[in-house]
Formats: sequence, C-alpha cells, structure tokens
Amino acid sequence: MLSPIQLIDHRFGEIHLVPTLNLTAPEREQRVVACRHELGWQQSDEDSRRWRLRLRVELLLPKQTHRAPYTGVVEVIGEFQIHADFPSDRRESLARMSGGAMLYSAIREWVCTLTSRSINGMIELPSLDPRCFLQPPDDPQHDKQS
Repeated sequence: MLSPIQLIDHRFGEIHLVPTLNLTAPEREQRVVACRHELGWQQSDEDSRRWRLRLRVELLLPKQTHRAPYTGVVEVIGEFQIHADFPSDRRESLARMSGGAMLYSAIREWVCTLTSRSINGMIELPSLDPRCFLQPPDDPQHDKQS
C-alpha cells in the first residue's frame, strides 16, 4: 500500500557547511549539533492535491561550552502529490507533517554524506518529531534548538 502523499521531486537550493577548525579531540568526539528549522509550504493554484514545501535547516553554535563541529545551512525544496481520496480538509496537515519529515530526512542524509569526508568527521542531525512541522512559525516550540 502506498502512502497518500508522494514525493514527486526534490532539489537542494542551498548547501553551506563550514567545519570548525582546531577542535580538540573531546570536542570532535562530542559531535554536539544544535539546529533550527523553518518550513514554508504552498498549495498549487492549479491542483489542490499538489504542494511545494521548502525546508531550511541551520546548524548553529551550541549553547554548551563545546564548539560545534560544523555550522551552516542546508535548504531543500520538494514537490508533493496527495492522493485524490485523501480528505481535502486534512491535506495541508499531511503535506506539512509528512512532507516536512521527508525533506528533513533528505537533509540529514546530505549532512552525513558531506561531513563523512570532512576534517571533523561525520555528524548526524538529531531526529525530529514530525509534528513539529505543524507548529506555526510564531510558536515558541517552533524554533526550539535541538
């Protein structure tokens, strides 16, 4: 059985990761990653079942005393199609939650791939609860650092 939402296409709009130089061995092993995300979405004017989402993830300096192995930003844009039988009043929630989760997993893979050959070694972004993509941007939990 297929999911009611299908990823049609996704493209990276921005990839900018900068390794922190001269990390100590304990800092490198710590792999502390703080990140913030921002999700934008738009329903197609021509077809109410098609959605475009843009997910931007920023790697930030952590609040702890350790330095981050990397800082930067990765942004991906995805096109999604929702099955015709899926209730129209629930399509936005499905697009935001499931679409956001799919795009975040694509970003996680890119970060792993790019950092695996970098001087500070591979990092993995933390897993997110996909319900976070349903929170409005002005919600204090929306920009909560991981």
